[in-house]
Amino acid sequence: MFWLYHRLPVAAFLSILALVSCTASKPDYQQIGERFLETYYLQADPKEALNLTLDPASEKLNHEMDLLKGIPASHSSEQPKMSYKILSCDLAEPQLAQCRYQLDIQMDRTRVRRGLLTLRPWKQGWKVTQFVEEPYESGNQPRIPLRVGIKI
Repeated sequence: MFWLYHRLPVAAFLSILALVSCTASKPDYQQIGERFLETYYLQADPKEALNLTLDPASEKLNHEMDLLKGIPASHSSEQPKMSYKILSCDLAEPQLAQCRYQLDIQMDRTRVRRGLLTLRPWKQGWKVTQFVEEPYESGNQPRIPLRVGIKI
């Protein structure tokens, strides 16, 4: 029993270290992509998501916010539950990353959308420069082109 008691802190430390190393192993562009998805979709905060973007994605967010000005926020208790899953996130070119994602929206039934984020390096990190999505029905492949982005 004595050996078990003294080894628990070591086991706990190793577990935490393994967890940290798994989360830290994501590339910077994927971390920014996931932060954008969490902020824009899950938190429904386009103003905060704007900090993670460059044009044309920032233009798209500004346009959306302009359209919503003056419209009161919904206080309905029936807010959709949303979750996302990164399907792939890779460097398409040295200065271009693309993350494919699936967004699950649950209200009366689950609706699934697939999308593509395009990211480019900016100053000390990465920024989302494009985000496109379309409805996805099982059995049909999304019509998102393999490469979406505007060269800067």
